[in-house]
Amino acid sequence: MTLVRPVEDWPLLICGPIMRRVTKDEVAVFVATKRSCSIRLVVYEPGKNNPSQQATPVQTRALGAALHVAVCHLTVTGNRLQPGVVYAYDLHLTPTGTGDTETLADQPGLLSGEYPLGYLPDSLPSFALAPGLASLNIVHSSCRKPHGGGQDALVMVDLLIERSRDAANERPHQLLLTGDQIYADDVALTMLHTLQEAAGLLGVQPAEEFPGSVRVTSDQVKPGGPREAYLKTKSTKKPILSSSESVNHLMFFAEFCAMYVMVWSDELWPRDSAGRPSLGGVAGEQRCVRRDLSDFVRTLRRARRALANAPTMMMFDDHEISDDWNIDREWFDNTRSDEVLRQIVRNGLLAFGVFQAWGNEPARFAAGAPAKLLQLVTVPAGGAAPIAGDPGAADILLDLTVKEGERMTWDWSIDGEEHRVIALDSRTRRDYVSKGPKRPGLLRAEEVERQLIARRPKPPGDRLCLVIAPAPVFGHPLVERVVQPLLALGGLFGGNRRADQENWAINQVTYQRLLRELAEFGRVVLLSGDVHYAFTMQIAYFGPGGQNPARILQLCSSSAKNAEGKTRAIQFIGYLGDQGEGWLGFADGLSAVDRVLLTVALERPQVHDLIEPLQQILIRRTKACDLLGTPALVPTGPWGDPIALLRVSQLAKAADWSYQVSFLTDRRPGDRRLGDAAQADPRTPPEMAVDEIRNAHRAVVGEPNIGQILFRTVGGRPFLAHRLHWMTGGKPEESAQTFTLHLAPLYPPGPDERPEPFFL
Repeated sequence: MTLVRPVEDWPLLICGPIMRRVTKDEVAVFVATKRSCSIRLVVYEPGKNNPSQQATPVQTRALGAALHVAVCHLTVTGNRLQPGVVYAYDLHLTPTGTGDTETLADQPGLLSGEYPLGYLPDSLPSFALAPGLASLNIVHSSCRKPHGGGQDALVMVDLLIERSRDAANERPHQLLLTGDQIYADDVALTMLHTLQEAAGLLGVQPAEEFPGSVRVTSDQVKPGGPREAYLKTKSTKKPILSSSESVNHLMFFAEFCAMYVMVWSDELWPRDSAGRPSLGGVAGEQRCVRRDLSDFVRTLRRARRALANAPTMMMFDDHEISDDWNIDREWFDNTRSDEVLRQIVRNGLLAFGVFQAWGNEPARFAAGAPAKLLQLVTVPAGGAAPIAGDPGAADILLDLTVKEGERMTWDWSIDGEEHRVIALDSRTRRDYVSKGPKRPGLLRAEEVERQLIARRPKPPGDRLCLVIAPAPVFGHPLVERVVQPLLALGGLFGGNRRADQENWAINQVTYQRLLRELAEFGRVVLLSGDVHYAFTMQIAYFGPGGQNPARILQLCSSSAKNAEGKTRAIQFIGYLGDQGEGWLGFADGLSAVDRVLLTVALERPQVHDLIEPLQQILIRRTKACDLLGTPALVPTGPWGDPIALLRVSQLAKAADWSYQVSFLTDRRPGDRRLGDAAQADPRTPPEMAVDEIRNAHRAVVGEPNIGQILFRTVGGRPFLAHRLHWMTGGKPEESAQTFTLHLAPLYPPGPDERPEPFFL
C-alpha cells in the first residue's frame, strides 16, 4: 500500500474549500487544486437558484506542478450581506486550456457519501455572518497535532454545525484558530515519510537545497536519525533548534506545503478497502503513535467539512515554525547566523503566509510586502519560483536579516456587528531588552501601540473586543510560577531549554504595560491556546491614576488534538482548591528592607500549613516569586504576619494598581451537566462515561477540546458563557460530546472586588 493516494485518483480540488474572512462586504475562500485553474466564487441566498453575488474569477498560483492555490475573494456589490441569513456558496473551477468548468458537485464524493460537504446529499456548504452579541456564537481552538493524543476537536466543531446548520443565529459564526495549526517540529515518522512522497507528487520546488547540496530526497535528511544528525551545528554538535523532536522536523518548503494540504484535506491520503482515508504502511512507528494518527486521518473528512462551513481566522504560534520559536535572544540571533535554521524558518513563514495569512486579510495581498511574498513562491510557466534564485528577498520580507526593506506584518483584526477580533503577533515582535535576552517580553512597546492600542474602538465601549494572544496572558499559576522555573533550573544542568520560559508574566515590564492597555478597553476577552489544557479566568482590574475599573476575561482552549499525561495531570489537580489570587502592583518596586520582610513573611510556616502542607506551600511559592522585580507584585494574602500586612497596606500610592484573578469552575450539579450534555449531543453516552459527564473536568480540561463562546443575561447583567467541549473517549462514533461550562461576568467590577491585603 502506498503512502499517498495515486495522483491519477486525485480530484481537481485537493484541499478546501476553507471559509476564511467573511464580513458584510467580503467573502474569502481558500482552495488548492492539482491543475492551474480560473476560479469563480458564487454566493446564494436561501431559496434562490441564481447567485446573489459573484466574484471576479481569480487565477490560481502554482506552488508546484500539481499544487495550485488561491484565495477566492468576493467583494460584495449592491446589498451588503446580513446576519440572520444562511448563505450557500459554490466554486466554478475552469482548468487552464480546457474550457470545461467544474463545480463542487463535480468533485467525486464531495457533496455525497457519508459526510457530504453541505451536511445533506447534494447540498452546498454554507455560512452565516456574525450577529450582535445576544446571538453571537464563536468557536476557538489551538494545537492540532495529527498524532497527538485524543480525538480531533474539529470533529466537535463539525457536530456543532451539523445540529444548527439551518439556524443562522445558532450555528458557529466564526472559528478562531489561535495557534499551532500544524506541528512542523514534531511529525510522526509515518507522516513525514508520507509528506515526502506527497511533496514529490505535488512537485513543489524539487530543486530546493540546504547547505551541503542536500535535497528532500537526500540520505542525509531521511526521517529519523539522519535528519536529527543534520539538524545540528557542525562546530558544536548542539541542536540549532530548541525542539526535542528534531528527529522528524520539517525542513523543505515542499514538506510544509504537503503538511498543510494533508492536515486540512483527506484527498491525498490512501484509501482502505471501504474507500475511507487511511495510513499507508511504514515500519518502525510506535503503535500508540500510529493509532492516534490513524484516528486523525479517519475523521479528516469531518474536519474538512467544519472548515468549509465556518468562517475561519488563524494566527500562528511556535509550532508552525518550530517549538519555542524565538523563545529568547539566542534563538532569534541563530536564525540570522545559521543557514540551516534560517532556511527552515523562511520555509515555515512562507507556507504560513500562503496557507494561513492570505485568507485572514486577502485584500492586503494585492500589493506591497504580501504581494511580494506570493510572487516569490509562485512558479511561472516553464520556470522556477523566484525564491529559488533570490532567497535573500524573502529574508528581508520575513525579517530574517538586518538588511533594510519592507517587512511583513502578521497581526490582523476583523469586525462583527457588535464585536471586534484583534490577533496579536507575539512571536516576531518581541522585546529582548527590558529584562534581558533570556526573559523576553512577548510584545515590544511600539508593537503594543501598533497592534493593540491603534485598534481600540473609539469610544472604547463601542464594541466588545476579543484579543487573540496565542500564549495565555493569565496562565495557570502553578505551571508558570513553580513547574516552569523548576524545569528551567534543570535546564541549566541539562544543557537545553527544558522550560517554556516565555509566558507573559516572566517579563513584568511588558506584562504590566499590556494589562494597563487592555484595561483601557473597559471590558475585553483574551483568547489563547498553546498550553494543551483549557480553562477560564476573570480579572477585575483597578488601574492607577483614576483609571476606570476594567473587566478582563481569559479564555483558553487547547489542545485540539494533543492530550497527554501532563495535560491530564493538570486537569486532575485543577487549582489545588484555590479560587483565585489578588495582586498589588507597585510602580517603583520595593526597597531592600521591604523585599526581605515580605519574602520572609510569605516563606514562614503558618498554622494552616499543618492542614494541607503541600498545597499551601505550592500556592505560597507562586505568590513569592514576583516580589523582587520592578515593577513589583505583592500578593494580597493570606498574610499570617501582622507586621507584613501593615507594611503592605502602607505602600500604596496613586501610581500603583491592583487586580483580582478568579479561577472559574463549572458549578452545575451533576444531573444538570448530564441533561445539558444530552442537549448538546442527543446520542446516548457510553455507560462508563456517565459519571465522567456528571463530575469530571470542572476547572481545567486536559482532553482535546474546543471553546465555544456565547453571551447571556443573568439577573439583568451581561455574562459570557465559555463552553469547553470534550469527548468522553473512544472512537468518535462511540463517544458522547459534552462540555464544561464557565460563566464569567462582563459588567464593570464594583468596589467590593477591589483587592485588599488580608489575614489568614
